[in-house]
Amino acid sequence: MGSLYLFIHHPEQVAIELTPTTHQQQEPSSPSLGLICTSQTPFEKGSALSVNFPEAPCQENPITGTVLDCLPQQHCYQLAIEFSSADNTMRLRMLEQHAYIGLYQKYIAQYQGRTLSPEAAAMEWIERYAAWFPGSNR
Repeated sequence: MGSLYLFIHHPEQVAIELTPTTHQQQEPSSPSLGLICTSQTPFEKGSALSVNFPEAPCQENPITGTVLDCLPQQHCYQLAIEFSSADNTMRLRMLEQHAYIGLYQKYIAQYQGRTLSPEAAAMEWIERYAAWFPGSNR
C-alpha cells in the first residue's frame, strides 16, 4: 500500500523558484505533505529540488523535496513535490499560508475596497480558511 499524500496547490500569482539539488530525500513518513506547482522546466520523477519563495520574509534556507510527478500542460509542467521531513513540511505549510494571506489581502482591497494590514489580513484569513488548509497532521 502506498503512502498518503496531502498537497497544497501553490498559487500561480506568487513567485516560486525550483532548482535541482543533490539533496538526498528521506523516506516519507505517513502522511506526507506535498506541493502542486507549475514550472516552465520539466523535472524527472525522483529528482531532488530546492524550493525557494523569493517574496517570503525571513526565508534563510530553501526547502528541499523530491519530484513525485511531472505532467506536461499546455504551456508549462505541473509538478507534484514531496516534502517528508517534519521541518520542511512545517516550513512549506507556513510559507504557503503566507502566500495565500497575501493574495487574500489583495483580493479584499480590490473587491471589497477594504485596506487590511498584513496582520489583519492574516487574522481574517486564519479565521475563515486555516481549518481547511492542508497540513501534515491531518
